[in-house]
Amino acid sequence: MNDLELLSDKLSNQLTLPISEESLAEIDSDLLFIGIYRKNDRSTFEYLQRKPLWSKIEAVQRNQVYFVDFHTWYGFDFLSAHAVLNDIEKSLVKTP
Repeated sequence: MNDLELLSDKLSNQLTLPISEESLAEIDSDLLFIGIYRKNDRSTFEYLQRKPLWSKIEAVQRNQVYFVDFHTWYGFDFLSAHAVLNDIEKSLVKTP
């Protein structure tokens, strides 16, 4: 992720920033990839969306929040890496 410059400077040594109500104010990002642990379970995310701080996140204001499969993004093999790159491309490269 560092090679793609997807982590902020303050998070460059971390792979993730846990999203919790308390950490919403710390998110300073142009875009967010949110890993969903249980397929089709967005209950925690929906809870956080209702918090006033959620709408202040730049990625939210830009409509740049993307859901990804947690297990794929935290896999450590070449198939997972390829799948992550595909997710990034689908999210960031807008085709006409």
